[in-house]
Amino acid sequence: MKAMSKWIFALGLLGCLALAALPAGAATYGFDNLAPGTSIENQTYFGVTYTSQGGDSAVYLGNQPNFGYISPDNTISNFGFLIGNTMTMTFTTPQNSFGFIGGDAGGDQDHFLVNAYDAANNLLGTIDTGVFGGNPLNPNNIMVDNYLISLSLNNMKYVTVTAFSVDGGAGILIDDVQQCNPIPLPPSVLLLGSGLLGLVGVGWRFKA
Repeated sequence: MKAMSKWIFALGLLGCLALAALPAGAATYGFDNLAPGTSIENQTYFGVTYTSQGGDSAVYLGNQPNFGYISPDNTISNFGFLIGNTMTMTFTTPQNSFGFIGGDAGGDQDHFLVNAYDAANNLLGTIDTGVFGGNPLNPNNIMVDNYLISLSLNNMKYVTVTAFSVDGGAGILIDDVQQCNPIPLPPSVLLLGSGLLGLVGVGWRFKA
């Protein structure tokens, strides 16, 4: 009976360790806590550092004509709204899942390209949205022309976003960034688990 209890304890401990190592749920966030016009160039928010070729990544008020938002009211972009001015989003911790919504409040057609890379600058994957949108300009400035980017690739270190002009279109803004970090097991938990398993092993040895 005692041997069975020890086996149950050991299996339960291993189960807890396995659960602790599982990835956390995806977190979605916007930039509504920052004032429109705030520079986010080389700044890190929620584990993502934003840079642009023009050195001008910034927060924009989406709730204005020709802009648009998903979660009120702010969005991010750069001068030129990513047309010929690539934005790079670099992760503090490599990601296995990342996404965002890109677009605007309508009135034109849009098109953008997303590339994902690992820490060695190897291209992991590409999403080309093709041309989308073309809806009438939304009077409430909702991002009615939008494209959901969802990447599921191992060990993404950074992502680049570039927009293309379509019939003189004004490019895109980004909202509702989403990421899911694999959370490594804390060393203290691993140490505790190893110690407990060691004690169980010692107990079995002395009982044998």
